[in-house]
Amino acid sequence: MLRGIIGVIVVTFVCITHAYAEPTAIGALKNVQGEVFIDRGPDSIVAQEGQAVFEDDTIRTGNWGLAGMIFKDNSSLSLGPNSRLTLNTFVYRPSENVFSFVTRIIQGTASYLSGVIGKLAPEAVQFHTPVASIGLRGTSLLVKVKP
Repeated sequence: MLRGIIGVIVVTFVCITHAYAEPTAIGALKNVQGEVFIDRGPDSIVAQEGQAVFEDDTIRTGNWGLAGMIFKDNSSLSLGPNSRLTLNTFVYRPSENVFSFVTRIIQGTASYLSGVIGKLAPEAVQFHTPVASIGLRGTSLLVKVKP
């Protein structure tokens, strides 16, 4: 009986700890020029070079803003002025052969150069726009979405 109670307490503690665990960074900002912001949940953060990016972050650039990111699989993504892009999903588990990189560009210009995910599982890379979805079948992509 005591083992059962202790087991329930341990499982509850593990579940609570997992629920409050820090999210894992999927990449980082390598270049930031002008006005660049990260919308993370209800917060809007002024972006800085070297700052980590996470799933569900929205990166926004102002009139003269430029942002360059590099991700865990060595893919890179650059945003031009007046751009807004959400990093929906990034899964990079090569030991399990599990990959996914899904973004949504809401407006502006984005340039993508594939890394490991694009080379091993090109079908796992997707860019969604307000009017279309783009699947990667090569190594690079340039997309422009008008507001």
